[in-house]
Amino acid sequence: FIILAGEHVKSGERYNWVDNGQPIPSLSEHDFVGLCSRIAEAFGVEWSANRRGADAVEVSGEDMDPANPIVAFIRDFHLKPGGRVLPHIMDIICPFADTHTSTGGVSDTSLVSTEKGEPYVKCMHAHCADRSQAEFLTEMGYYDSDAYAEYLRQVSSKLESDDRITYEFRIPRLTRAQVLQGFGIKGLPGLSYYIGKDDESALMNLLCNPPVLGLDIRHDTFTGYVCGYTRRGEEIPYGPALTRAVHAAVEAAMGEDAPGIKTVEKAIDGLQRYRGFDSALQWADGLKWDGVPRVGKFFTDYVPVSASVEHAEAAAWYWWLSAAGRLLNVADGVKADVLITLKGKQGARKSTLVECLAPEIFVTRFKPEVVPTKQSFEDRYRRMRGKLVVEIEDYKGESRNETVQNMEKAFISSRYDSWVEKYLTTETRRVRRCMFMATANRFHLYDPTGSRRHCLLDLKPGKLDTEAVLRVRDQLWA
Repeated sequence: FIILAGEHVKSGERYNWVDNGQPIPSLSEHDFVGLCSRIAEAFGVEWSANRRGADAVEVSGEDMDPANPIVAFIRDFHLKPGGRVLPHIMDIICPFADTHTSTGGVSDTSLVSTEKGEPYVKCMHAHCADRSQAEFLTEMGYYDSDAYAEYLRQVSSKLESDDRITYEFRIPRLTRAQVLQGFGIKGLPGLSYYIGKDDESALMNLLCNPPVLGLDIRHDTFTGYVCGYTRRGEEIPYGPALTRAVHAAVEAAMGEDAPGIKTVEKAIDGLQRYRGFDSALQWADGLKWDGVPRVGKFFTDYVPVSASVEHAEAAAWYWWLSAAGRLLNVADGVKADVLITLKGKQGARKSTLVECLAPEIFVTRFKPEVVPTKQSFEDRYRRMRGKLVVEIEDYKGESRNETVQNMEKAFISSRYDSWVEKYLTTETRRVRRCMFMATANRFHLYDPTGSRRHCLLDLKPGKLDTEAVLRVRDQLWA
């Protein structure tokens, strides 16, 4: 090739055309595209016309909106020292400056204004000629910035739910080949979790790459479910809403190459082997103890009971240490075979108290059956999954039936929960992570061996101060 215009790489001097009386040769765009296509074919490589054609805009002298999130972000973090800072143009530092073959001048990369007054990153270096605006902004860190998060909040709040899902996942379009290759595209993160080159690997690669997908999908090992988080940090729980959101994100990324919603749903369930986290431990890790001892006084200062101080302190230490052990020991579990029962009159706010012992999402309750069956026990296990505190409400104590007594004792003392999920044939076995607390108006013990597994605490007259318990709950866990 003969270089007809431009600058010398090292010296920066302009090239001069020595015409010798002949005009500078010219080539039409059509001929140039044809030439490049034939060269690519001869060398066995892929080539397409410059992507800039679809992304390029006309530059104007219109002022940019200073409140525009892109303008504000670049003005705060990417201005070039000594460069222009005008309403319609700002000289900035190119995020791909390390790929430039020459240093250029102070105005080689700028944020300019389009005819509509929109901001547009323009770099004069050849290495950036085919980069899209999304690539520039991604490399700058705009999509991870507070400015972009606030912009999403403002715009999304004005949209309907389905439109909001579509809007949040407007990210650079990827081809199937790029996804299979682990996102080998300029300006986008390259995180590859799979080596395979089939469609399933492509989809799983995408689901395991939050910066590209625009949605953080993780498997909660505590609840056993997959959940998603938007760029704004909002949680999308497991279910149809998550499937629709993930499918919308995949379509935004892969376009016509995107798989169907059933394939996406299957892939979501397959994520349980990857990107795992424990929501209970994550919550607990955020707690910081203030150094004030409270656990031993729980059944005296916060939940007054009629028992002796020694008995109340022992019960408090037993329950809270067992709860902490079951929260933290995710491998082997902790044996806690004594059931504490709070006995008091109706309206004493016993159930409300139990609800205050952990965040709402980690609390549940069930009412024991007169004659429990295998199915009723499995229903209990499903309800207990992903919970830290379980209330056994309206508990009457031990049954007169010895068989039922033995079944309930085995249930209370177990370190593991085993059941078969609905519509499945294999057994699910999980370490028990929750603690029981029973509430009762009447209570009876019939076990001739001594009822060792029961600790009955009679509440003092009056209503419980559940607000006080709620105020110190996090400190008790910490």
